Amino acid sequence: MSKPVIPQDQRDPTGAARLTAICLAPLGPAATLLTDANPLPLAVAAAAFVILAFASRGMGERSRAIVLALILIGECIALTAAFAGHPWQLDTH
Repeated sequence: MSKPVIPQDQRDPTGAARLTAICLAPLGPAATLLTDANPLPLAVAAAAFVILAFASRGMGERSRAIVLALILIGECIALTAAFAGHPWQLDTH
């Protein structure tokens, strides 16, 4: 069986970035288990990142790439915030 051919204009070049953003979203809240920090703010941020990642499918190609880049950066910030005051915080940078 042959794979269906997807026309060039229907391919999503940012699909891998979206999948990465969705899969990494729980990392910040999960890191609070190591640091005894409050997971609620990070869980809210993670939920917002996932919603934005799904919403990016309806955006233009350039806007989609910018939004996904900001989500991935935000997830790095959330991970660093989860380790606030912990000796590993510097390592999250």
